[in-house]
Amino acid sequence: MSHHESARSGLRSYDPNSSWNPYLEMSANYRFAGNWSVYGTARYTRLSDEITDSPMIDKSWTGLLSTGVTYTF
Repeated sequence: MSHHESARSGLRSYDPNSSWNPYLEMSANYRFAGNWSVYGTARYTRLSDEITDSPMIDKSWTGLLSTGVTYTF
């Protein structure tokens, strides 16, 4: 966001730097009934200060949950 845009929006200006966001992820896969499988994934990501210092971000982490069913031909 440019300085002009931030002034117009009412948010303070923000100049990000490079960052590193470590994460922890767990996945599981279970095959049943021959070619069918079900899977699940959970991920926790810690957001770096370069991201959380933004006036548009109010969290210090993000999470992801994903599940699905697959069929192997």
